[in-house]
Amino acid sequence: MKLNRVRPRFYLNHPQKPPVLEKRLLERLQNGDGAVEGKVLRGHAVLKIPREHQHYWSPQLSISLEENDEGTYIRGLFGPKPEVWTFFMSLYAFAGFTGIVGGIFGLSQMSLGIPSFALWSVPLAASLGVVAWMMAQYGQHLGAEQMHQLREFLEAAIGEE
Repeated sequence: MKLNRVRPRFYLNHPQKPPVLEKRLLERLQNGDGAVEGKVLRGHAVLKIPREHQHYWSPQLSISLEENDEGTYIRGLFGPKPEVWTFFMSLYAFAGFTGIVGGIFGLSQMSLGIPSFALWSVPLAASLGVVAWMMAQYGQHLGAEQMHQLREFLEAAIGEE
C-alpha cells in the first residue's frame, strides 16, 4: 500500500474479478452497521461517512476497479467533498490571480516611475495562499480518523487478502 500525504491514494491487487468485488461492496453497504454509506457502479464506487456523522472536513473514498490478468487492480483516492474542493481551488486561484496581476501592475508602475502600491498585493496573495494551505492541512488532520474508517470498511467488504 502506498499512501500520499497531499492527496491520499492507494493501490491494491485482488484475486477476484470486479463484479465479485462490486457485489461484496454492495452487500456490505446494505447489510453493514451504517457506519459507511455509498454507491457502487460498474467499475467504480464512492464511500462516504453518513450525513449525521459528517463534518465540513469529512473525506470520501473514490474507488476504481479495473480488471487485469491477476483479478482486479483497485485504485483508491481519498478526497474532500466536492464543495470543499471547489472552495479551496477557488481560494488558490484567487490568490494566484491577485498576486500575478498585482505584481505585473506594480512592476509597470515601478518602470514608469510611479509609486508602486500594487506590489503589496504579491505578499498579501502569497499569505492568503499559505493560510489556505494551512487550513487544508488542518482539515486533513480532522478527517484522518474517518479516512481510516472508510479504508477499514473497504478492506472488510472485499476481504483484503
